Parts: sequence; structure tokens; C-alpha cells
Amino acid sequence: MSPRRGRLRLVPMSVAGRGRPAPDDEQGAVYTAFWRERARRELVLDSIKASLEEQPSKAAVRSCARNWVAAVLALAEDVAKNKTEHSA
Repeated sequence: MSPRRGRLRLVPMSVAGRGRPAPDDEQGAVYTAFWRERARRELVLDSIKASLEEQPSKAAVRSCARNWVAAVLALAEDVAKNKTEHSA
């Protein structure tokens, strides 16, 4: 598989094991935004997983998951109401 996906260019790994974007570079900004969004997603999913793991039974886990889904869908509806449609 190619190390390139879309416009994101993966950069060589540093000694610490983390890729470093070139400073003042548009691809560096895209790289940073990608990892920021990935980190936010992982934090949210880890939080939901922790909540699910606290449940005492399979049925409680499923019920809790349905509550999470309903809450996310309600948030999406609220955010969507505030968006305007742009037709091309």
C-alpha cells in the first residue's frame, strides 16, 4: 500500500518516533489538522468505551450504547439546523 493518501504526505519519522511536518508548509498544516482530529476522535471513543465498560451486564452495555447513539444523533440534528445549504 502506498504511504500517500489524498493530499496528505507522510513525512519521515523523527528519533522520538513521531513524524514532523515541515514548518510553514501547507502540507504541514494539513498533517497537523489530521492528527488533531484523529486525537479528538480517539479521546471521544475512549470516553464512550470507558462508559460502556462500567456497565454491569450485556443488556446494560447495549442500552448504554443506544443512549450514546441517540445523544450523538440529537447533537447532529442541532448542529445541522444551524448549517446553511450551499447548492453548487
